[in-house]
Amino acid sequence: MRVLRSRGIRAAGLMALALAVAHCGDSDVNVIGDNGADPDPGTFVGTTNNGGVITILVGSIESITMLCNGQTFGGSCNPAVPISDDGNVSGTCNGLAFDLTFINNNQVDINDVSANTSCDGSGSASRTDEPERTSTPTDGDTPTPTVTPGGTDGSPEVTPTGATPTVVQSPDASACPEAARVEGIAGDARVLDAGWTGFGHNARVISDGVLTVNLSCGSETRPCGECQVSGPIANPNKDQGTIDNQRCSNDTSIKCTSSADCGGGSCRFYFGAPLPLEAGGTATCVINEISGGVSGTANVETGEFASNVLLTSRVFLSPNVAEPCPRCNGDGASNDGQRDGTCSAGLRSGMPCDVNGTTAVPSFGSTSLDCLPMGSPIADLPIDLSGSSGIESLVISEDSPNCQLGAASSLHCPCAVCRNNTSLPCKTDADCGGGAGTCGGLLCLGGANNGDPCPTLGVGDPACGDGVPCGVPGQPTQPNNCTNANCTPISGSTREGQCAMGPFDNHCEIETFRGCSFGNPANCPAPGDTCISEARPCFLDNGVVGSEIVAQGDANPPVNGVSTGIFATTFCIANTSASAVNLAAGLPGAGRVELPIESREIVGGVVAGGS
Repeated sequence: MRVLRSRGIRAAGLMALALAVAHCGDSDVNVIGDNGADPDPGTFVGTTNNGGVITILVGSIESITMLCNGQTFGGSCNPAVPISDDGNVSGTCNGLAFDLTFINNNQVDINDVSANTSCDGSGSASRTDEPERTSTPTDGDTPTPTVTPGGTDGSPEVTPTGATPTVVQSPDASACPEAARVEGIAGDARVLDAGWTGFGHNARVISDGVLTVNLSCGSETRPCGECQVSGPIANPNKDQGTIDNQRCSNDTSIKCTSSADCGGGSCRFYFGAPLPLEAGGTATCVINEISGGVSGTANVETGEFASNVLLTSRVFLSPNVAEPCPRCNGDGASNDGQRDGTCSAGLRSGMPCDVNGTTAVPSFGSTSLDCLPMGSPIADLPIDLSGSSGIESLVISEDSPNCQLGAASSLHCPCAVCRNNTSLPCKTDADCGGGAGTCGGLLCLGGANNGDPCPTLGVGDPACGDGVPCGVPGQPTQPNNCTNANCTPISGSTREGQCAMGPFDNHCEIETFRGCSFGNPANCPAPGDTCISEARPCFLDNGVVGSEIVAQGDANPPVNGVSTGIFATTFCIANTSASAVNLAAGLPGAGRVELPIESREIVGGVVAGGS
């Protein structure tokens, strides 16, 4: 495997190309040419002039495939394509045209490969290893090797299965990866804190959120050092156990590779399935769209990373607190491309769906991008989800906006919205383009002077006119919802806070949206659920200059191309157009994520660990 050169980086992201030529080794089609080329069976690896990565398994040509931006082109050659006596081989297999020339035992020229994609091009490849053949066809059978990931030493293995050997292809352990597949490991972890009331804290995210990005490293072979991140690109193995997260913005049930597929919408990347959330008895369904590109750095040796990711979180108000997002019921395997389930509600109620993710909250169930919520979104929230494997924090400073509610007005809050753009969250005036008082500044909420600055919170400010309130969009901000306005650390934690003096909330431990009373198991019907009482969660800043809201990340060196860690980020959230949501969650306000992740290196188009 070779590192992709900068010439392969384009505005839409680095192209990922893998070309595999399968073979059976029949003597009558081996490469024997006048130029002396008689390569032994083995593996050749190289790049195209368009920055694509090529892997060729040499022998007689039974099949040829090209992986381009997560899509596979080509397939079996029936009949096998003959090789001329000068070492050339060309043909078309299942729509994929190719022209190759074997120069010698260790090198092949890729004269051209074409599937009418941006990955088409030419290049060269050289031998990296030789597969061991441990099975011999019998009774006239012609086995067709199947390329599958596995192993860790970079050597293909052949595992006999009756008369049909299976070629197991692993990433080259000595080569630097050209891409990485990153998955959020949801499980039962409570990783999301949103807003200042505490009702939106300790939320669970949905499973199977996968993004794939390109890596451009400073070396072709290990040690790779720090690599540049770009993307996102199409997920490998999508609809084969991995979510196909390229969808149309006007209808996420439509899969796409370009905006031409969307009939007026845009082809976008989405981070996972629709996310069901509940706060203070108010339910929302959130669809997270990647806004623009992904950039950053990743250290392949240490597992450390830092990324810049912008989301548009499309928020829908739900009438059903026990089912915030439409569920995809009755589907078999998730993300297999087979819509064997049925949408339970929403715009596609009763229509087929493929499960894209599952929550740890039983009643929230499994959701799908095929199942659209009902109605229009109450907000398209811009979320700066940039974070890292280190410590991320929102620091309260003198430049932080003043809190606005009651006695808290003498304190500073971490987040507000811009007065000159009320859909934009901010930490300081600088986020709003400058101008004193623009972050969290008061404005007239209606009337002839709607949106104009005003100095006094409440009704009666002359700048707004009779009966028109001077205030802020959303809920007036304060540091927390604690009875004594003081958030204290939870025992053993320096980041998590609680209202030790109250309020105290009785709710089910698993399905936290259900209020309950002790001794009444009917209140918590989910298997294993029980009623608990806890002090309300809160952020530890308390509005004091110099304090901070902290998220702690983690990094681990990869083992066999797979590394685990924690993605940490803090950010600001604007208000929605629904006052019930703003009141329940405390918006505008701060947000924090500490999400366990698993990153798998991609070398030569092969994903480490087989996912």
